Amino acid sequence: MATIVGSNGSDILIGTEFNDLMLGLAGADILIGDAGNDTIRGGAGADILYGDFGKDLLIGGIGNDILAGGYGRDTLTGGPGADRFEFSAPNEGIDVITDFVVADDTIVVSPRYFGGGLQPGAVIRPHQFRRGTAAGDASDRFIYDRNSGALYFDRDGIGPSKQVQIATLTNKPLLSHADIFVSNQFGFIANEGIVPM
Repeated sequence: MATIVGSNGSDILIGTEFNDLMLGLAGADILIGDAGNDTIRGGAGADILYGDFGKDLLIGGIGNDILAGGYGRDTLTGGPGADRFEFSAPNEGIDVITDFVVADDTIVVSPRYFGGGLQPGAVIRPHQFRRGTAAGDASDRFIYDRNSGALYFDRDGIGPSKQVQIATLTNKPLLSHADIFVSNQFGFIANEGIVPM
């Protein structure tokens, strides 16, 4: 395991193909895990944490952080602050969000890979959100089962496409449509640069 440590300033840290421990410390840091099952800790500051491939653990720390697990079943903890949990596509794996706070935190999705007629640059519409275990009509896109904390996406509601679980919110918050935002961007990584959604 490689240990990669930043400074108290604003750092860009990129992991290896192995299982890394990455520590941003203070400052507004960008930490990218690459391959392997990584542990990525942002520390204090408004950090961007991207797991990429593997079963990663992302911990934002104090500050308004952006966390994107990437491919694999990742565990995301934002910490204190207004955090964004980002999903580029619905088939990246079921991430675990441990500390989602309604009215502070936001789930952000990409319009390109989610599809389903989502409107970029806005929260989803009330009729696109449903509490329960399955879509109830053709307009439902996000289904949230508060009993289990499971959050699903369904491209066509009660149409032939199957719903896909994208996350489990382990603290089972009272999620609503206002907590899910559709990005203007197409994904977390674009044009070989970091583009938070």
